[in-house]
Amino acid sequence: MALTSFSLALGGGQETFTCRHPADTYAIREPSATVTPQIFSERLNNFLSENGPDLSRPAVVVADKTRLCGYPQYLPVLLEALTDHGADPQQISIYIAYGTHMPQSDAESHKAYGAVFDSYRWIQHDCEQAEFVQLGRTVRGTPVRLRADILSASCLITFGAISHHYFAGYGGGRKLIFPGLGEKSAVYANHGLFLDPAARALSPGCRSGRLDGNPLAEDLA
Repeated sequence: MALTSFSLALGGGQETFTCRHPADTYAIREPSATVTPQIFSERLNNFLSENGPDLSRPAVVVADKTRLCGYPQYLPVLLEALTDHGADPQQISIYIAYGTHMPQSDAESHKAYGAVFDSYRWIQHDCEQAEFVQLGRTVRGTPVRLRADILSASCLITFGAISHHYFAGYGGGRKLIFPGLGEKSAVYANHGLFLDPAARALSPGCRSGRLDGNPLAEDLA
């Protein structure tokens, strides 16, 4: 039998409040996909043919299990395209951009990335133990400390979902490089911009979907 409504009891002080809602209030309605693996492959191959990036030592940066997209379907398409355009699979490095998140198990990584996790050179970022290089400071004073080995990549590709982020505006893109591959204290310096010390409150500009006037997002840029 289909559920038409549900009740939710919430405690408050000495009382309990019961709220009744239609059952479809929280239904998931996914939009129709506008990109397929075939379309993605065509666009990617056109881009690589027209731009000719240096694929002698390509590095691909992917999100961890907290920021997943269709990696099992689309990551093989990317890797095949790189190989078709001259990349040696033995020279391709794939970085998991944990930022300050906990590392995944191999089983979680298999589930997140699919069969390609059994191939290629995978590097699981460690924000404390990796070798870092400082490239300066942002105008807000955040030290730009990234893992040193990505600087030797001939071509750096960030690959993941662009999604709303509750204080950085949007995730994906540049966030896969930093904080994704950043050093712990440098990441904390950036994320500290989420707070407004003078007002002793959260920074009003740090909100989902906002980039302009968002001090943390502007610092990342």
